[in-house]
Amino acid sequence: DRLGLADAFDHVVDPASVAQQKPAPDMFLAAARALGVAPSRCLGIEDAAAGIAAIKQAGMTAIGVGDPRLLAAADVVVPDMRSLALKRFL
Repeated sequence: DRLGLADAFDHVVDPASVAQQKPAPDMFLAAARALGVAPSRCLGIEDAAAGIAAIKQAGMTAIGVGDPRLLAAADVVVPDMRSLALKRFL
């Protein structure tokens, strides 16, 4: 909501609704299930190493937002959300 992106998402997972928090993949797998999409067809966007680890464990493509040194495990790292061109992944 704070970024003005809420309308761009079809589902939001409440962290309290999953058994394990990041770096476990539970949140990302719950999102894929809710959307009816195979994890391998999903993109996860995160700004923390634990989130990137969770996305990768879920079998998803991981996009890191921030410092590439801290998000080295991501498939792609962008400096900020303005730099993220989602069409590149669709």
